[in-house]
Amino acid sequence: MGAGGRMNEATTDKDVLKRVPTAKTPFEISDLKKAIPPHCFKRSLATSSYYLFRDIAICYTFYYLTSNYIPLLHKPFNYIAWPIYWFCQGSSFMEIWSIGHDLGHHAFSEYQWLDDTLGFVLHSSFLTPYFSFKYSHRSHHAHTNSMEYDEVWIPKRKADTLYSEVLNNPLGNLFMTVVRLLLSFPMYFTFNIHGRECDGFVSHFYPQRPLFNDSERKLIWLSDAGMLVAFYALYKIAAATSAT
Repeated sequence: MGAGGRMNEATTDKDVLKRVPTAKTPFEISDLKKAIPPHCFKRSLATSSYYLFRDIAICYTFYYLTSNYIPLLHKPFNYIAWPIYWFCQGSSFMEIWSIGHDLGHHAFSEYQWLDDTLGFVLHSSFLTPYFSFKYSHRSHHAHTNSMEYDEVWIPKRKADTLYSEVLNNPLGNLFMTVVRLLLSFPMYFTFNIHGRECDGFVSHFYPQRPLFNDSERKLIWLSDAGMLVAFYALYKIAAATSAT
């Protein structure tokens, strides 16, 4: 407030709780779904394929321009061009990864076998265990915002002393943002960082994880194999292009 104005009082937990709606909503989730036009639920293979090939074409265009023209730039322009390429290509890769995510939701086509096959290839190429993520992500959507049962990105509690006393400030949030951008993705898959607490060792690469049932465990091994093939392919590419 300006001079002479009334300062806002600190918001307490009780004030926040008073604003939390407790009355039953006048509609159900099914009512929201009925309000969506039926054609929005149709999974067009042609439309989905168009977006996939479009994104692949964009990625190839960035690669072609970069490999042919950035080496021709003089310093310091080449130092500026490379980070721009990383950002643009990374954003384009994320689009393809997101299509792999949609394939896991069976949203690409009407054919489950096609969605799983294509999703396995795409996500393995981006070092993501397709079936492992598909099954854990299913649990996330079933329990979104549940403090007890959500699969990932569970809100921190005040009882978490490290977070509330050390990291819950602008500098701590900046640090955690950098860590999440650089490490959270592989750490979540490998060690269940940011995931729901479970008994025993938990990893997307470990078929005996409590989240997976017996009928799914063989496909977890298949996801691991896809990752190994992708790592080997990257090694061969690096060796062939003298990038090692």
